[in-house]
Parts: sequence; C-alpha cells; structure tokens
Amino acid sequence: MPRPATFSRPEVVESAKSVFSRKGYNRTSMQDLVKATGLHPGSLYGAFSNKENLFNECIKTDLKKMFDLLEETFATHESAYKGLETYFLLHWNDSLDATELANHRFIFRASIEVDDELPESWRLITEAIERRSAIVTAHIAAGQEDGDIRDDLPATEINSFLTMGSLGLRCMQQLHPSELPKRRCVEFMLEFIKPKTN
Repeated sequence: MPRPATFSRPEVVESAKSVFSRKGYNRTSMQDLVKATGLHPGSLYGAFSNKENLFNECIKTDLKKMFDLLEETFATHESAYKGLETYFLLHWNDSLDATELANHRFIFRASIEVDDELPESWRLITEAIERRSAIVTAHIAAGQEDGDIRDDLPATEINSFLTMGSLGLRCMQQLHPSELPKRRCVEFMLEFIKPKTN
C-alpha cells in the first residue's frame, strides 16, 4: 500500500510554475523541478508521472485562477464596461505581488511555447482562449445593448482588439519591463471601446 503524500500538492505546483515561468517548458529539466520543489525525484514522478503532467497541472491551476477572477469581476459590476475596466486594470496593476506576476508570466509563456507536440497542454490552452473569448465577447455584446460599449463594431472585433492589445503588452513587458507605460496602454484600450459621442 502506497504511503500518503507528505507534501502540499499546491505548493509543489506553485514552485514548479516559477521554474517553468523562468526557463520555459523545453529548458526546464526534471532536476530543475526536483530542486525547486524540494521533493525526492521518486516522489515527484510518483505524484505527477512526468514533466508534462506537472506542466499541465500548472496550466490548470493558472487557468482556474484566471477564470475565477474574470467571473468575479463581471459579477461584481453592473455594467459590462466597468467589468472590463476593472478586469484589465487589475490584470495590469503595477502593484501585483511577485506571485501574481509569476502567474501572469507563466500562462503567457506557456501559451507561446506550447504547440501540438504537447497535445494535452495545447488543448488546455486553446480551449481556455476560446472560453475567455466567449465570456468577454458576451459581456461586450451586453454592454453594446446597454449603450456603455461602442456598437459600431462587432463584439468579436472589439474582443480581438482587446486580446491583441493585452498580448502585445505582455510581450513588451517581457522585453522592456521598466519602460512600458502599462496603465496608459490599458487606458487607451478602454477608451477605444467606449461609445462614440457625436
């Protein structure tokens, strides 16, 4: 009969995520993960079987946090515009602590690095992108109906603009973290989606 685990699975996932964030999937070795988590190699293999399974658990953990934040943000605001404003400003807040920044860095890096050679990782990320897109597009469409988001463009197009802007900001943050006026860029994106006044 196997012994019960004497480690915290969420803590192991967080430790592994920090390595994947820093080095990427391909450059992270099992030895890196053993060192970061403090687990014996046999315990790490016993709990996750391989590096890909641990990586996928990191992805699932991050995506759950992302969707919880997205749903909570829209649920606590009466207008779609205010929900989007809060979500994007919170997402790009300069006061994010190191753990939150690592989470953002991890899922961004994973979404760029993963391809169909990691089929389960690829599926998780592409399904999450589609789900996020559907949620945001639905809120944009509701905001257009209520008159607090511009209605001269389709909701899908506005969502694409916001998504591309966010990804562009994330790329720039990786290259030039101290030079990027993140808040101003987000404010510009939010200004773009406001209803046009004559």
